[in-house]
Amino acid sequence: MANSDKKEGKPELPQISEQKIRSLADYPAIYERGEDYCEMGFVKEVDFKDGLLTAKVMGSMGNYIVKLYWEADNLTRTVCNCPYDGIICKHIIAVLLSLNKKMPEVMEDIAEKNKEQKELEKLLSDLSKAQLLKIIAVTARVVPAASAQILKLADAMGIGGAEKIEELALERADDYLERIEEIVSEFNEYGGGPDDEEYRCYELMEDLENLLNEKPVPSREREEIISFCSKYIQAGNSGFDDSLLDLAFTAACEEKHWKLLIRGLEPRAKSGGSSYYRDIILTIYRKQLGDEKSYLEGRANALHYGADYLDLAEYWSGKKDLTKAIEIAEEGLKKGQGRLTGLREFLMAAYKGRGETACSFEMMIQLWEENPSLKGYKEIKKNSSNNEWPAIEERLLKTIYDDRTGNSQIIEIRLFRKDYDSVLKYFREIVDSWYYGAWDSPNYEWAKKLFAFYPEEIIECYRKLIEQAIAGKKRKSYRTGAAFARKLENFWKQRPEGTKKWKEFILNIRKKYTRSPALLDEFSSL
Repeated sequence: MANSDKKEGKPELPQISEQKIRSLADYPAIYERGEDYCEMGFVKEVDFKDGLLTAKVMGSMGNYIVKLYWEADNLTRTVCNCPYDGIICKHIIAVLLSLNKKMPEVMEDIAEKNKEQKELEKLLSDLSKAQLLKIIAVTARVVPAASAQILKLADAMGIGGAEKIEELALERADDYLERIEEIVSEFNEYGGGPDDEEYRCYELMEDLENLLNEKPVPSREREEIISFCSKYIQAGNSGFDDSLLDLAFTAACEEKHWKLLIRGLEPRAKSGGSSYYRDIILTIYRKQLGDEKSYLEGRANALHYGADYLDLAEYWSGKKDLTKAIEIAEEGLKKGQGRLTGLREFLMAAYKGRGETACSFEMMIQLWEENPSLKGYKEIKKNSSNNEWPAIEERLLKTIYDDRTGNSQIIEIRLFRKDYDSVLKYFREIVDSWYYGAWDSPNYEWAKKLFAFYPEEIIECYRKLIEQAIAGKKRKSYRTGAAFARKLENFWKQRPEGTKKWKEFILNIRKKYTRSPALLDEFSSL
C-alpha cells in the first residue's frame, strides 16, 4: 500500500483475489449467495486491527458476526456465528468479497474509526490519574462488559506480576460466568430471548473457553463452571445446550471434573428420547477416563443406531482387532437404525486395509448412493474398468434420475453429463417458485453454463426474477432486484444488440416506477 495512505491513517488491509475467494467457498452456491450479500450491501461495521478483521453481516434470520484472522496476507482462521454447519459460509464470502470489490469504502470506514480512537486517546492523555481512574470505575459499573475487558488488558500487559496471573484469571472467570448465567437463566425461563443477547452469550462463552485454555484457572472454579453447565443442560430449555457442553468439556481437566460432568449429564441420558447424552458419557469413560470396563458395559446395552455400532467398531479397531471391528460394523449395517454413512466409510477403509478391494469398492458405491456428489461420481468412474463401467453407470443413473429434491450435487452431475434439458427444467422451476425473502436464490453458476445453450430462456428467467423481487415493495427487495439485474446485464451483453436491449429494459423499469424513489435509487447505478 502507498506510503501516502499510511500517512493519512488509512488501514493497510489484507489483499485476497476473487479467484481465491471462489476456491474457499464450500461449493459454488455459497459463493453466489455471498456475492449477492456483498452486492446488496449487507456487510456492515467492518473493522481491522492486529490481524483480526471483524464485520456484521445482515442475514435472512438476523445479523451475524464474522471474524477473520490474518497473518500478513494469509487468512489463517474464519469464524461466523450463523447456524451453517459447513466451514466457509455465505457471510464469510460476503465479507471477503467486500475486501476485494469495495476496498475504498471499507478503508474509509475503518479510517474513520481509527480517527475517532486517536481523538479519544488524545483526550484521555490530557487527563490526570485521578480523572482516568474515575472514568474507568464508572465505565466498569455502567458497562458490565468493560470490567472483564479491563482485567483482560491488565493481564495481557503483565500488570501485577506473575503472582497475580491466577488471581486475575479467577476474577475474569467469575465475571464471565456471572454474565453468562444472567443470559442463560433468562433464556431458560422463557425458552429463548433476543438475538443480540444470544450472540453476546456465545461471545462470552468463547472468551471464557479461551481463558480456560490459556490461564491457570483454579480447579474449584472449573468445578463451579461444570456444575453451572450441568444445571442448565438438565433444565434443557435455554437453547444453549451444545455450547454449555463445549464449555464444560473445556473446563474439565482432572478426573474429578469428568466424573462431576458424568453425574451432571446422567439425568438427561436416563430421561429417554435422544441417545446423545448417553453417548457423551460413554465417550468420557472411553477417551477421558480410560475406564474401558464402564464403556463396554454401557455400550453393550446401547447398540441401536448406526453411530452406536460405529463407536464400538472404532474402539476395537483402536485395539488392533480389525476382524472384530469389521464384524461389528457389518452387524451395524444389518441392524443399525438411522444413517449408516459412518459405518460404510469405516468398512470401506477397513476392507481396503485387508486387501479386499471389491468389498471396499462396493462400499464406495453405497456411500455415493446415500450422498451423491460429482466428485464421488468421477472417483467411481476412475476406479471402474471399461467393462465394468456401463453396468455401474446404469446403477448410478438410477439414483440421479430418481431424485426429485433438486440436490445441488445431482444437478452438477447432470451438467457434467451434458444433460442440459433436465437442468434447465429444474432451473425454471426454481425461478417460478422464487419470491423475495426466499432462503436460496437460483444458482448463477448453473445459469452461466446453461446460457451457452439456452440464452433466451436464461434471459427470460432473470427478467422474471427481477419482477418478482420488485414485487416485494421494500428497499431490500429492490436491492435484490438490482443484484439480479447486474447478472442479467452480463447475459444480455453477450447477445446481438444486447446492450441496446439492456438499456431499453432498464429505462422501462425507471419509467414504470417513477413514484418509487427507493427503487430508483437502488437501480441508479445500472
